[in-house]
Amino acid sequence: MSTRMVRFFFLPTVLAVAVSAQQPQPQSRVITIPQAKGIYYDGPDGIATLPYTLMLPFRSTSVREYFSLGGHWKFRAEISGPGAALAIANPKPMFYMRGYQSGTRLYLVRTDEKQDYREIKMEYPHDYSEWSRVSKGVTPVEVDAVAGDLISITPRGNLEPGEYVILTSLDREERPIQLSFEFALRP
Repeated sequence: MSTRMVRFFFLPTVLAVAVSAQQPQPQSRVITIPQAKGIYYDGPDGIATLPYTLMLPFRSTSVREYFSLGGHWKFRAEISGPGAALAIANPKPMFYMRGYQSGTRLYLVRTDEKQDYREIKMEYPHDYSEWSRVSKGVTPVEVDAVAGDLISITPRGNLEPGEYVILTSLDREERPIQLSFEFALRP
């Protein structure tokens, strides 16, 4: 191989490496999640804590369901206020949850907006060992272990604008009592 060919191939490679070394490299961002139990959103302004409500669904049933003449008992849970205190713009947000107990259920649910509250519709199976199930607006999520008692929660698809909650039980033994972590997706 001639010296001219070596310069022809070697010189552009050296120049490309030198130019790329002078460009600033992207900084990796360190995320610090608080040690308290809760759900946290990693947004453009940093970590935000999702406000939560302690929730216990109540029954709204018809005479037919009351006398067990068919169908599931209907329950609903209400969250006070016309909207969530935390509004985000990312249609595929990532949340971090600290203190999640394995074996408890975790739901991402779109709520029905009413005038001064939000509502979650549920149904209760006739098996008393089961707790009421969310019957409308459930979004599938990906749950991944991050470290220790920290997990990440991400919806599988993009969310539509509206009011949402992440529901989870206090623990395995107290399934009827739910924690409702609320947020709103605004375009």
